Amino acid sequence: MDFGWKKKAERLRMVILSGGHQMAKELPPGMLKILALFERVHKSGDGRGLQEELASVKVDEQDRPLWEPVEIYGWKIQATFYLQNGQLWWLVHAARRNESAPSAKDIALLDKILEHLGADPKRGMIIGPSSSPTGEPPLPFGWWTWFNTGQLYEIQVNKDKKKDKVKIRIVPLGARETDGYQSLDALDKKGSQS
Repeated sequence: MDFGWKKKAERLRMVILSGGHQMAKELPPGMLKILALFERVHKSGDGRGLQEELASVKVDEQDRPLWEPVEIYGWKIQATFYLQNGQLWWLVHAARRNESAPSAKDIALLDKILEHLGADPKRGMIIGPSSSPTGEPPLPFGWWTWFNTGQLYEIQVNKDKKKDKVKIRIVPLGARETDGYQSLDALDKKGSQS
């Protein structure tokens, strides 16, 4: 059973590490405000007025980060990279698919997924299921952020290869282009037409 969640979490990790760094940018002010509101609620344990405050925050759709989604055992997880002071940071949002309070087992699995991505689930938490006030059910969602310490990768493509499995390879960032493979620059390719 471990293989299923690990395989999905590893795929998510590699997508972010191999492409997310090319698209990373500073978080927009509205997104920063939302995260600050959640962090305040986490630290104070007081969520009164939160819904009204969240509703008043404006986030321009064009400024939203590009998220990579995955669903693992009832958790809808989205991950991205963003820049802060010129450095790469992870931002992860997780929510229960059915919005019900997660069980202790659900939270333990989410912690394993976050650890696999590179997080310390307690230190990197902005707000989450294990930060609910005493006597309240665990939150069915959470936000985490942490400084990236994982190796970055890049995608290289060889258009002359016949089989899809060998047309693309993921190599450490800056690896030499050999055997007909060329680096795929997501920033250059997203606006071009094929």
